[in-house]
Amino acid sequence: MTQLTVIDSDREDSRWLRNNLTAEGYEVAAADTIAAAFRILDQAPPDLVIVRNPALVKAVSDRLSDAPLLLLAPRPDDEDDLVRAFALGVDDWVWTPVGIRALAARIHAVLRRSCSGERAGPSWVRIGELEVHPPTRSVRCAGRGIKLTPTEYDVLVELIRHTGRCLSREVLFRTVWRSGPDQSPMRKVDELIATLRRKLGQGHIQTGLGEWGGYRFVGDIG
Repeated sequence: MTQLTVIDSDREDSRWLRNNLTAEGYEVAAADTIAAAFRILDQAPPDLVIVRNPALVKAVSDRLSDAPLLLLAPRPDDEDDLVRAFALGVDDWVWTPVGIRALAARIHAVLRRSCSGERAGPSWVRIGELEVHPPTRSVRCAGRGIKLTPTEYDVLVELIRHTGRCLSREVLFRTVWRSGPDQSPMRKVDELIATLRRKLGQGHIQTGLGEWGGYRFVGDIG
C-alpha cells in the first residue's frame, strides 16, 4: 500500500486528512511536530510527504531522499512565493480549501511522476472483514464481493471517512444527494442504511442516540 506522511500541527485537520486519505486507499502516518515528522521519515520512509506549513518545506525537503513533497496550503500571495516553494523542493502545491477527491487525484499524479510511480495509487482499504477499493469502487466483506449501487457506495465511504463519529441524516443526505432534506429524503437515508446493513451485516453501521438519531461506522481502518 502506498504510504503517505502528513505533517500538520493542527491535530483536528490532521485527523481529517488521515481518515479521508485512508478511506481513499492510502496508508497514512501523521506528525504534529517537525521532530515527530523526522522520526517517521527516518524510521519508515514514505512514498510521499504532505506538509501543511510552508515554513517547514526546506527542513522537510532536506530530510527527504527520493519521496516527493506536496504542500497543502492557501494560495500564495504572489508568484514569488510559488517560485520559492518549488525552488526549496516542493513537487506540487495544492491550494486549500480542496476536496478530498481532488487532493487524492493530485497525490496520485505526483506519485505517478516520481520515482515511486510504480507503487503509486490506492489499494484496498481494510476495516475488519470489510474491504473497499476506491479506484474501482468495489466492496468485499469476508472475502465475498458485495454489489452496491453508486449511492450506497458513496454513503458507505462517507461513513468510513468519519469512522466513530455519528453523522446525522441531514448531513448524509446533503453530502451524498447534494440538496437539503425534507421528510421523504430523511426516510430515504434510513432505507439506504437498512439496505447497507443487509448487504454488509449488522455490525458495521450503528444508529446514533437521541431524537435526531444518525449513523456511525465502527471499526479500525488499516
